[in-house]
Amino acid sequence: MTKKQRRELTASEVAAAARLKAEFEATKPTHGLTYERMAIQLGWTASAPSHYMNGHVPINMEALIRMCALIPGANPRRVFPELFEGIPFSFDDDPEGLLDSFYAISPELQQSILTIISANSKK
Repeated sequence: MTKKQRRELTASEVAAAARLKAEFEATKPTHGLTYERMAIQLGWTASAPSHYMNGHVPINMEALIRMCALIPGANPRRVFPELFEGIPFSFDDDPEGLLDSFYAISPELQQSILTIISANSKK
């Protein structure tokens, strides 16, 4: 069996991985977060966070939001702005549509989003 080759990451994916890793590294000394602890909390394999942050695999929306929820101060939109292009996040535009979209995602992703909102509202 041959190993499936991964595609190369785009420049924006590489930059996002570097920004996510920088956010993670900045909080390690004060919060004691490690790849292993992050993986356990997310229900992933121990190597998954490292693979995302070191640019071995592209970061998808759900992974980004869930990892940022565990990294104090990390904002998914700042980490990977290109991923959010064309996605409105204003309650003024369509509050019902935004809520419908929120309720359509997995409960785990909903919780991650709420964690980010809560952390950012305390600043």
